[in-house]
This record gives sequence, structure tokens and C-alpha cells, in this order.
Amino acid sequence: MEHLEKLKPILKYQFWILFGVALLLPMYAWWSCEGALQGKIEQQKSKIKTAKGKVPSSTELPNQAWHLGLKRLNQRTEQTIKQSVASLWEAQKQSMAWPPTVVGLMRKIPWHGRIPATTCGIYRNEYAAELDRLWNIVDPYALETEEGKVRFDIDTLAKQEPVNYRDQVFNFRSPTPEEIWHAQEDIWLMQAILESIAEVNDGTTRITDSYIKEIQELRLYGGSRESDIEQDGKTEGEDEPAYTTEVTENWKPVNDTTRVDFDPKEQFGNPGREEEVELPSGAIEVRKYKSRYIDDAEDLPFKTRGFYLKVVMDHRRLPQLLIVLSNMNWVTRIERVHQVDYNREEIGSTDPRRPVRHETENSTSSSSDLASASMKDQNLTVVVIAGLMSIYKPPTPGATTASLDEWSKPASSRVAIAPLETPETKLACSIVHSAIVARRDGKACVLSTCRIAPAYIFQK
Repeated sequence: MEHLEKLKPILKYQFWILFGVALLLPMYAWWSCEGALQGKIEQQKSKIKTAKGKVPSSTELPNQAWHLGLKRLNQRTEQTIKQSVASLWEAQKQSMAWPPTVVGLMRKIPWHGRIPATTCGIYRNEYAAELDRLWNIVDPYALETEEGKVRFDIDTLAKQEPVNYRDQVFNFRSPTPEEIWHAQEDIWLMQAILESIAEVNDGTTRITDSYIKEIQELRLYGGSRESDIEQDGKTEGEDEPAYTTEVTENWKPVNDTTRVDFDPKEQFGNPGREEEVELPSGAIEVRKYKSRYIDDAEDLPFKTRGFYLKVVMDHRRLPQLLIVLSNMNWVTRIERVHQVDYNREEIGSTDPRRPVRHETENSTSSSSDLASASMKDQNLTVVVIAGLMSIYKPPTPGATTASLDEWSKPASSRVAIAPLETPETKLACSIVHSAIVARRDGKACVLSTCRIAPAYIFQK
């Protein structure tokens, strides 16, 4: 009891005693943990400094091995591109056949090099025969004998852009070396297109069973890729329906989409260009030129020339024609295709949106001949194809286009190179026989070849 009596003063203040202890305990715990944690932090810092000191110092770039590997990869890629360009050049050389009378003289002349005046004169005399040779590639139809597969006016071959070499040059004077190179280059490109048409008609015997029955137009163009054509008061590219299904008394086709022809400037751009030239007097003269090529930059390994082909053919063979054109030795890209019916009256349609067939100046013949009878096939359509043909430059300066041993042989005896596989080829191969992928106003759609629409227009 005496002990309890002695504790009474302490128990009287037990709350404040416990309160003081409670205040001191957290402070003690914090000081204890902080000291242990600070020790661990200092220990980890020491380990990091030790590890950093073990890293060898060097003046070389970090990841040097990665940089070297990337450099080697770029070098291999660049070499692959050079090999591809060389391969394309060699493939195109297979189609660069000079006329027999000048092939020996052109043997040592480099690509677009200077041609002697005597050779220019010889070529001038040979040019008409070259056009005749091209004309015969497709087995043209002769009205007198009713033999041949394709109605084709030989004058079509001479009407090239920007110069009609036959009527504007060769008939009046001896051509310059540059004009000869350009004229022969056009012959090579047209030959490839005509050989493609002949391939589609392969296996047929005459115009009654041929698939491509008429070539109405074949022209090569230059351009700028920038179209300034205005249609119905609106510039190209403005939103507007491709065609309308409403037929009224005063119906007018929107944007003329039912018209198979189109201005090549819409696709290739304006071929004209202007240059300011300072005259000796100090005055500035603006001179106008026509572009021969579409792509012609110095840093490109190729040039491009546009082509515009208009034929009357069996619409079921259109996919084959596109594939064959894409497989030419001249790397070709199909840019635009228009297709409309050829015989609206025979099909029995009264839809005014369908264009009425018009005989062209290249298709004049009596209504009783064999060709006219064959043109009444209900599967015939008028097809216009526009595309780009690439002309690769020689990979090494001074390369020639002809070898006397090879190109002195007749064209039929030369060994043909296998068609090159290109992205355009794969695209053409993907076209299904029963459907054509089209694009109108930026929207893709599929149009059946059963002629349920007034016009098929598919364009990249």
C-alpha cells in the first residue's frame, strides 16, 4: 500500500507522460530509418561510380558497329539500284534496232551522240521504210484484198508530238542528229506498242476474228504533269459527280465522262514551256518550247514519254492488252483508261448518255466490205489508254545502242528478252476478267464489264 501511495502523484500525470513518450517515439523511428537509408544511398552511389569508372573512354562514335552496318547496307542498296538500272538499260537495248542501212554506221556512236551528216542523209531516205515496217507489225487490213487483221492508217504513225518528223522535217531537209535520235526513239516506243497489239491478236487469221480490229490513234507526248485544263467552268479536281442517272429533255453529260476521248494535257500536263533569253541588245525575249518528255531531270536514270492509244477492240480482251503493255521492255505505267460501247444502236440502247458510234477518218470504207461487217460485233468497245513509257539512260557514259553483229539481223530472228516483272505488271495481272477497278472523284469502285454504265473510266 505504501508503494501505491508513492505512485499516486505519478499516476495523476500519466496522460501527459504517455503523450510525451508518444511524441518522442516517431522522432526516434525517423532518425533511425533515415540513417540506415542514407547509408544504403551512399553505398549505391559508390557502386555506380565504380561501374562508370570501369567503362573504357574512347573518341569513337557510340554504336559504331551499328553505323558501319547501316553504311554497308546503304552501299549494297545503292549497288542494287545501279544493277537494276543497268539491267533495265540492257533490256531496252533489245528493242533499239536501227534501220539496216545505218546500223553499221551507228555502231560506235554513243547514246545521243553526234551523227555524221552522211549518216543523217541515209537515215532520212530510210525513214519512210521504217514507218512502213511499223505499220506492217499489226498486219493491217487491205480493202482491195480483204486480208489483214487491223484497220490502221499509216499516216497515224507520223503524227507524233511535238514534231511530225515525216511532214515537218524529212520531206524538206536533212535532219539534225538530235532529230534523228528523237525520231528513232519514237519508232522504238511505237514498235513496242504495236507488237503488244499484235500479241493480243496472236492466233487470229483475219479481221473477222481478231480481237483488236482498229487503231484509230497512236501518239506520243511530252508534258509537265501539271494540268491547267478547265472543264465546264471548273478547274480539274473540283468536286463534281462523274455522271448522273437523271435523263431530262435538256440533258447534258457532266464533265463529258461518256466521251471516250480526252485531252492528253489532262493526264500529262501542258507540254509548252517558256524561257527568258537575254538578247545581245540587252532586251529580254520570251521563247516558247514544247517539251518532248514528261520526266527529264538530270538526276533521274530515265526519261518518260507519254502515249495515247485509241483502239476498237473486244472488251473481253482489255485486261490482256493492259498486261501486255505493262510487260514491254520499256517500263510502262498505265495511267488512265476510258472505255465505251462501239455499237450502241445494235445493242438496242436508247440511253442518250451512250455515245453514238462515229466513223473516223481512219475507218472509212464501204459498208459492204469484210471489215465493216466485222465491226458490227456487239462485244466491241472503243478504248483509250494513256500511259508513261520510261526510257532508261545508259549506266555508263559513251554506251552505244546497237551492236553490228546483233542488230544487223532481221527483227524476227533476234532473241527476245524475258519480260521484266514490275509493280505495274503485278497491278495489271490483278485485274480480273469480269471486273475493272475504277476510280471516280477519288473513290474506288468496281464496274462490271457487262456494260451497265455509259462509260468505264479507271485512273490512278
